[in-house]
Amino acid sequence: MRSLDLYATTNKKHAILLGLVFLFILSSVGLLIVLDWESPTGHLIAQGGNISNMSISQDVFPSYWSLIYGSFDESTGIDDHALFPSQVVRVNSSSYGYDSSMVVLGYSGSLNLSDISQAPPALIDAYLGVGPVAPESGTNTFDTLFNITIGSSTHELYGVQTHSYSGVFLTAAFLSGGNLGFVATTQNASGFDNTSTFFQLLLPVSIFQNYSLQPVSSFSCPSSFFINATMEQDNVTVRINWTPVSGAIKYRIFYADGLSPLNYMVFDPLNSTNTTDTFFTEIPSSSNRFYRVQAVLPTVLCSSNNTVGTYTLPLVPDANLISFPFSFVNNSVAEVLRPIKDSFTAINEYDNLAQSYKFYIQFSGSIFKNFDTIELGKGYWLTVNESVNLTMVGTVTDQLSEPVYNRSNLVGFPLIQGNNSVAYVLRSIDGSYSSVNVYDNVAKLFHFYIIFFGSVFSDFDTIEPTGGYWIYANESKTITLP
Repeated sequence: MRSLDLYATTNKKHAILLGLVFLFILSSVGLLIVLDWESPTGHLIAQGGNISNMSISQDVFPSYWSLIYGSFDESTGIDDHALFPSQVVRVNSSSYGYDSSMVVLGYSGSLNLSDISQAPPALIDAYLGVGPVAPESGTNTFDTLFNITIGSSTHELYGVQTHSYSGVFLTAAFLSGGNLGFVATTQNASGFDNTSTFFQLLLPVSIFQNYSLQPVSSFSCPSSFFINATMEQDNVTVRINWTPVSGAIKYRIFYADGLSPLNYMVFDPLNSTNTTDTFFTEIPSSSNRFYRVQAVLPTVLCSSNNTVGTYTLPLVPDANLISFPFSFVNNSVAEVLRPIKDSFTAINEYDNLAQSYKFYIQFSGSIFKNFDTIELGKGYWLTVNESVNLTMVGTVTDQLSEPVYNRSNLVGFPLIQGNNSVAYVLRSIDGSYSSVNVYDNVAKLFHFYIIFFGSVFSDFDTIEPTGGYWIYANESKTITLP
């Protein structure tokens, strides 16, 4: 196995420059430069990783290789990026998160992470225009197989190992779409001159060639980025899925436990985790946890258009008047109530227009029913035979359009953030209702909110998620939120 020391005298330093990488980009994992196969022009496309500042130093040697090494600072903004001969470009970018490797392409275009295979060292020889016995050849330097991760996949590739004052860097060759590229590992270490270094690599350039560094290509968020959440078959694990976002380096999953004292979800950046997959699973440590996903592109952050989450509702034996504050991927009664399948005997939905109940009954292993779906905005009587917690998993929404008629109506509400007072929530039918009643499932009694000659008499004043509310309307109207 070839192992090269980068903390050495100038002569030895020149000798070891015959073996690292030559065209350099951090694509799905960091700083991105694409080099045209025919011309020696590098294009700076983007900067990724939890990196906001990068300073590059270099030593130039004649013939085939130029050493590039860099250090990153997460706190101070991005610096100039310099590449000899003294051509500089300034790039402004956001801060993301460290990654484990950077990719180097020997062609113009983008990297296809699903099409990566082992590259024979002879291809490096051909690009350099040297024979396999030349000391600077790929055959002579890329002589060991290493397991290196690119994106979310690990590949066995021919490469070379280089040592600095602290840290060992690996560089390996690969093929993508028939084109030659390189991948270099990254880490917080020291370069050959003992300065702080996040990467070190070589460019195949002679003193007669002119590399320019310039911004090209833009990244943008998709027109829509929706996520969904479901409960796994174990009835405790939450799974979040989303469609891949083009150009995404990785995804951040943010979570908020419950609502703040002001009745809002607060997503703290410290409460997050990263993944390169397009799904995330966990057993929540909180009974009410909400999630958002952020796609990290090299120059832009794309937040999901919606929020998903879990909500746990305690149930007590006999009848419970409830509602469901989420929309569901699968809203069948059997799926939504799967976590308490062995604990409930019946669920009844009240049809406000027909003024009658619909039923779904479990009895001696059989099901008798005349409805089969759970709907946002409806109220339900759910009968259980023991104290049990029902955990719902779905999409949070603030939208509601629920008709009420000139009579008693049983209504449920979405999870309302902010002002959840009765008067505010029912502002769309203000003047058209005279009473609201909610059932206390534990105490087995109704609470009241009565409007009489412009005055309110009540023993409750807020609309809570999962509550079922009887609203007496004086005329037919539609409750609209937000």
